[in-house]
Order: sequence, then C-alpha cells, then structure tokens
Amino acid sequence: YCQNLATRSNTRFITTRFGNVLGSTGSVVPLFEKQIRSGGPVTVTHRDIEIVYTGLRPGEKLYEEIFHESENLKGTSHPKLLLASSRKFEWEWLINALNELHQASLTRDMNLIIGQLQAVVPEYLGLPSRNLEKKAKNPQLRVIGK
Repeated sequence: YCQNLATRSNTRFITTRFGNVLGSTGSVVPLFEKQIRSGGPVTVTHRDIEIVYTGLRPGEKLYEEIFHESENLKGTSHPKLLLASSRKFEWEWLINALNELHQASLTRDMNLIIGQLQAVVPEYLGLPSRNLEKKAKNPQLRVIGK
C-alpha cells in the first residue's frame, strides 16, 4: 500500500522491515546464550514464573521469511542492508480490495474474511487449524509489471 501510495503523491513513502536483529542492542539472545552457558534455566520472564513449552500453536512458525521470492533485492552501501522492490498493483483494485476486506471484517465471517485477505495477500494460507473455503468477492490479484 505504502509503495503504491508513493507513486501517487509528492510525499515520499517508504516502509522499513526489521528482522529480529540478533545481538543488537536490546536483543535477548546474548542473555539467553549466557544463561545456556551457565547451565540454565533460560528465563523469558522472572525466575518465579513457570513457563511450559507445549509446541507450536496454530499460526506460529519456527522460520520467518525476511523477503518474498517475488521481491527484487538490491544491495546498499551497507553490507547487511538490502532494499526490496515490492509488487505494484492497480491502485483502484487495491483500494476496492481493501474496502471489501474491511466490509468482510464487519461480518465476523471468518471464511469471508480469510478469503478476502487471501485475495489481497495471495501468500497468506489462512489459519492452519481451519479448513476454510475462499469466498473473496474479487480473488484476482492484479500485478503490474515486475
């Protein structure tokens, strides 16, 4: 949305995507590494709060994609920073699809909401714990060029 908005305005819009920056200021990884070297336990909160690990819940994953395969990546002057060029959409289609998503949300119909969300974000697979039909009004993503 932001990248498409930038093409229609004199204002320069950008989005910044931060991954979990391991070892950065404020990162919990150095603390976890120290706790593991000391024989544990690894604490996520106060030591007196018991934490039970039960495995992955619906919607959780062990791996996070930083870039999508369709994004064109470009290097920058910093070796650890990349620029990704996003897909460009027909503006009218995007606004209409987002309005339809909003209307679907008002119905609280999960099948309709997820179907419309998938129309806007085709990579979104829905909730893994549900077998939902696609019911989007406008399921065709209209990508312009590459």
